[in-house]
Amino acid sequence: MTSSTTAKRPIGLTLKLERVEAGVTLTAIAAAVGVSIGHLSHIEAGRRTASPELIERIRSAVRAAA
Repeated sequence: MTSSTTAKRPIGLTLKLERVEAGVTLTAIAAAVGVSIGHLSHIEAGRRTASPELIERIRSAVRAAA
């Protein structure tokens, strides 16, 4: 994934693609970062926003679980 590609993609979709590519479940990441599965699902779908801190926690959890 190039930075020019991710710059044009909504952050929620980027997070989902990173998670799926790493083979990590929504359930595992939600538990690791301390949010509900529904909340994380809504972030990935673009229906909710996430703070920069939460985005980094999600990314860190995906990297750790991969």
